[in-house]
Amino acid sequence: MYEKEYEDHDLVFCQPNGKPMHPDTPTSWFPAFLERVGLPRLNFHCLRHTHASLLLKAGVNIKIISERLGHSSVRITYDLYSHLMPGMQREAADRLEDVLAENLGTKPTKKLPGRSPEALISLELMVGFEPTTCALRVRSTAF
Repeated sequence: MYEKEYEDHDLVFCQPNGKPMHPDTPTSWFPAFLERVGLPRLNFHCLRHTHASLLLKAGVNIKIISERLGHSSVRITYDLYSHLMPGMQREAADRLEDVLAENLGTKPTKKLPGRSPEALISLELMVGFEPTTCALRVRSTAF
């Protein structure tokens, strides 16, 4: 019906002729659509938060997520989604331990699958209130 009149604007949601829909159109029918297909009733904006949350969980850099969401500053993204990142300090410490262990020729203390159980290096991250007060203390144990 609209083949000759169809305008491809590379849109996810569009009118049958390819032209943009009013932004309220998908927003208005989305909750009822979810209910009809047996999913919890959510508003359309929840997809945006789900998108960001899944990317964070997958380890995507927050700067990239911020850009995808169109935030004017990465600070906005941090403020909205930092509660989803509580394990990131532990992960950062673990990665630092791995890098140091590799460069020092020792093995990490963690007992993870595929790693030796011998503990040759142990790290503690001491974090203060200012970035300049951070200190790294290395304890080495020799066998």
